[in-house]
Amino acid sequence: MRDDVQQILIALTDKLKNKISLLQNIHNREVEKRHLIRSESIDQLLSALKEDDYLFQEIDLLDCEISSLKGKLCEIAGISSSQLHHHLIRTDTLPCREYAETIHHLQKLMKEVVQDRDKSISVMESKYRELQTDITTLNTLLRLKIAESDFEDST
Repeated sequence: MRDDVQQILIALTDKLKNKISLLQNIHNREVEKRHLIRSESIDQLLSALKEDDYLFQEIDLLDCEISSLKGKLCEIAGISSSQLHHHLIRTDTLPCREYAETIHHLQKLMKEVVQDRDKSISVMESKYRELQTDITTLNTLLRLKIAESDFEDST
């Protein structure tokens, strides 16, 4: 493997590892956010969600850098971007093996993050339904209180 290709591949793998680190941080915080939702700690939840926004922005920046590095590899190798991954995982060199392992770990983690975020959304939807029920109950009580007050005023 040419030195320039190897250096780009190492840089690509490092960027992917950085993305894994950010995703792991998001993943680790999902349980905490579900607890905050259940305990109705709104201020802390908003703070955690803002932190997530920051992490997702960092991931977006990394994705741009990853795309740029993949583009360089494709240009040097003379292959399309759709062929790059397959080409790298078939090549038996240490940098290619590290890339393949990193991609595998990233895909697994992304699946876990999506599952955890779905759980969090489910908890939020449940809390929303509870809130709607509480609002309906309060409106009913308010109407009864007004009707009772009107009744007392007429007697």
